[in-house]
Amino acid sequence: MADLGQNFDDTSPTMGGGGFPLNEGEHPFIIISEEVRESKKNPSNKFLQYNCVVDDGPQKGADFTIILNFWNSNPVAVKIAGEEFNTLRMAAMVPGTNNSEALLQRRAVAIVKKKTKGQSAGEIFIADYAPVAGGQQAAHTPAATNAAPATTAPATTAPAASTAPAASAQAAAPWRK
Repeated sequence: MADLGQNFDDTSPTMGGGGFPLNEGEHPFIIISEEVRESKKNPSNKFLQYNCVVDDGPQKGADFTIILNFWNSNPVAVKIAGEEFNTLRMAAMVPGTNNSEALLQRRAVAIVKKKTKGQSAGEIFIADYAPVAGGQQAAHTPAATNAAPATTAPATTAPAASTAPAASAQAAAPWRK
């Protein structure tokens, strides 16, 4: 568990983004584990890494990581990490926390897009996070295998809800290109 040392606003999710190994589209996923790691380039910098697995859709079973640079000498990187955590925790339906562990075993949807401008045009990244349809959360217990987790109820038990991100999450941000 990592106390992230800041408070987060439950009313205004904002989002950063980074490299992401999935196709463009919406990918429901579960956060399996977390760890704080040292940067290889600068050992005085540390980051929070969430290990996730897609638990529905055509890329079900694919694993990926979310990197949040909370302990970085660059204040912009720290600000972006806080904004991304804020959006992620709201999508995972965990308001009012600054505890990284509170997101474990929670589900959200990664909205993956391709950059269209600049030197990184064509790069795939997480553009936003959204709640899963119907707000279903997982009943996953870690296993020794990489098996995909199951959901607690079939999709027919909850009305379909839009996974579109809130309008406030669509505000232009410096990392969106």
